[in-house]
Amino acid sequence: MLWLVTFLALSPPPDSTSPAPAWRVATAATSERIDISFVTGPVRVEVLPLDRLIILHTRNNPSRLAARVAAAAGQICPEVRAEKDRVELRCRTPQLDATLNRFGERLVLDINELRGLPWRLGPDGPPISFFNPEELGLGAGCPGDNAAARGECALKEGRFLEAAKAFRDALLTPHLLFAQVRLGDLALIAGDPQTAVGWYNLGNRVGVYGRLSSGRLCEFDPECITFVPSLDPDPYSMPPLLRDDLVLRWARAQAFSGDLPQAVSILRRRFQAVDDDRFCQLPAGVLCRRILLTAFKQVALEQGRHVLETYLLLPESGEGPVAVDLSREAAEMSARLGAPSFGANLLSRVTGIVPEPRLAEHLLRAAELYLMGHDPVRARVILEFAESRALGKALQERRWKHVRKLAMRGEPAASPPKDDKPVVPIESAAETLAAALGLSARIEAFLTGKEEAPAAAPAPAGDGPSPPPAAAGSPEDRAQPNPQETKEKQ
Repeated sequence: MLWLVTFLALSPPPDSTSPAPAWRVATAATSERIDISFVTGPVRVEVLPLDRLIILHTRNNPSRLAARVAAAAGQICPEVRAEKDRVELRCRTPQLDATLNRFGERLVLDINELRGLPWRLGPDGPPISFFNPEELGLGAGCPGDNAAARGECALKEGRFLEAAKAFRDALLTPHLLFAQVRLGDLALIAGDPQTAVGWYNLGNRVGVYGRLSSGRLCEFDPECITFVPSLDPDPYSMPPLLRDDLVLRWARAQAFSGDLPQAVSILRRRFQAVDDDRFCQLPAGVLCRRILLTAFKQVALEQGRHVLETYLLLPESGEGPVAVDLSREAAEMSARLGAPSFGANLLSRVTGIVPEPRLAEHLLRAAELYLMGHDPVRARVILEFAESRALGKALQERRWKHVRKLAMRGEPAASPPKDDKPVVPIESAAETLAAALGLSARIEAFLTGKEEAPAAAPAPAGDGPSPPPAAAGSPEDRAQPNPQETKEKQ
């Protein structure tokens, strides 16, 4: 049975002279192996393909590990550096996979440059969305009243072996094509892309579930990703849950191909086309946030407004595992667009979930942005909060002292952050500035309650039919001023 292949990990591992696993040969264009057997203590690998980054987490002499890895590094990830509790490998491509494998006494780091998109589950991996059985017409809602529905409910709860058994039973029912897609997804979860491709091929192009299989097969094919305009010719003709799965996967494909503005446009079109706040909700919505986070870091300033307004449409944007980093990048983009006070509000609303080691820097940046926005009152509130948290030595640093002096005098900060660089030609600077000031004025009116939330601008050309504009996010997504701060300002 094909499914049983995914559980071969229970058998003894090959010795160090064994050839690479079949999946590695099939999905990898280039492979490299680095021996790190000398490492003592626990070590864990994390792969962030959209950042072109592999992280080895270790607390035992990361400098020594970095030196050894750098000496053995090949062409895939040539840049290596040590941090406090980890080693970072910067790579030449986002199409990455990496695993730690032990062969007897040997511990090796296997790095693969993939032919298609990264297939292993993770923040940048393929989304495994929950398909409500009742909404899809598979049967009753969870726990389900037939094999396919029970399998979907078990998959949602992370009971993968139970789900696999249920979907195999569903192969003998009218839900055969759906079960084949899900057995392929479960094979990926188990780390077996070859078996996954086998399941996807069985139902390829047959009905709506065959279209799901076709989209998944395209992710393994570099020519398909490069030359096919979409994972599906018309995802908006699909049932809503299947449509959203295909739309998110296509945005991911565009992000990995390097076209981040188009990836953001795909997400934005979905937000605007359908009045439904389920799209990009957590936990599957982590991928949406990772795409936007990468776009904030890489797009030029003239595209930054497009990314920022899409971020404002994101449900639960102040929650989740990347909320702090995403708010920071959105705040910096707001400042560069001429709306530093709005950026400070974006930082302030996630203060409660900022890790303690990052809190001082987070609060300092919020205070700086308030001062840049000519709002010393809120900057003083940030200072008082920081002092109440007893942040110690951090408050004695030069930047804090400078912010405190400006806040007490009621003076604005002089300029944007030092690392801001011009990213638009001089001849278009006037047009860019006018757009930035327009955004700033609308956001200021919104924050003071004189206007509704800033409306999203039309999506760029080439993004398909333009749907009707949507509001810039639900009330909880908007960075509202604190009532106590507003009262103090008055």
